[in-house]
Amino acid sequence: LLKWLWTKDETGKVSLTTSPGFGGILGQCLMEPCGNEKDFPFVLCNAGGGIFNIITGFAFLIPVFFVDSKLLMINFLLVMGLSVIIGAINLIPLQPGGIPNDGSNIREAGKSAGAKRGFYLMLKANAEMSRGKRLADYGSGTFAVSERADINNYFVAHVVLLRSAQLEELGLYEQSYRELLRLNPSQLPPFYGGSVILSLMFHELVYFGDEDSLHHARERIKAKDEDKLFQKFMQTKHPAFLPFHAAKKAFLDGDRDEARKLISQARKLNPSLQNPGVEHSMALMLDKLESRLEDDSQG
Repeated sequence: LLKWLWTKDETGKVSLTTSPGFGGILGQCLMEPCGNEKDFPFVLCNAGGGIFNIITGFAFLIPVFFVDSKLLMINFLLVMGLSVIIGAINLIPLQPGGIPNDGSNIREAGKSAGAKRGFYLMLKANAEMSRGKRLADYGSGTFAVSERADINNYFVAHVVLLRSAQLEELGLYEQSYRELLRLNPSQLPPFYGGSVILSLMFHELVYFGDEDSLHHARERIKAKDEDKLFQKFMQTKHPAFLPFHAAKKAFLDGDRDEARKLISQARKLNPSLQNPGVEHSMALMLDKLESRLEDDSQG
């Protein structure tokens, strides 16, 4: 909820921390999917929050019949209306702030078996990584996506991103880069498309670093100068985005000192993700970025 983050581990212990909020997401509930990728109830997984908002809203109608004060009556009706509206809007396919809402997720996951599998793997991997599993621990076929799949479906694209991140974690940067090149950022919602562009840029600036790669990265970012949503992702202080921001500062803007400050900030904020698997991936990226900066300084 906003910057507050609660997690519950396998023992039932609940932990509370804070993390920089991400624009476009006021609240979010991520859960481990029940069943398997073919039969898990993806509609209810997404619709639960909106349905609860609507039920809660109508519950506020009950006190209206038992109060004498018109002011209290109006307040109950206002709360009811607000809760119902929020629930209904969340179930209508929209992309506030460039991030698909639950209604969009229901529509997208229902388009194909591959999309449904993508949504399942997104939730499953997030849950397992929050308990310490790393992308490198998964089999090579876990995040495989066939050439016939609808690559522009953002749940299918998310599986490709997971496969790319897995290869990146294993140090197979060329293969990771080729996975990213399968995706067309302009055909994806801004959040997913922006993630693809930033990942491509990070490969080009940090893992490769030759003149051609630097040119490609510069052109990618230049093409997004007027894209306000992309610029918001680029500037966010959320720890998951700081490595990309730092890489741009270092190798495109030439501001090594600011890049080092961002790296330090990212390391400090990384534990606030409360997801050891993601934290491990972020730490590897930061290590590689620092190593590249050190090599450049010595050169």
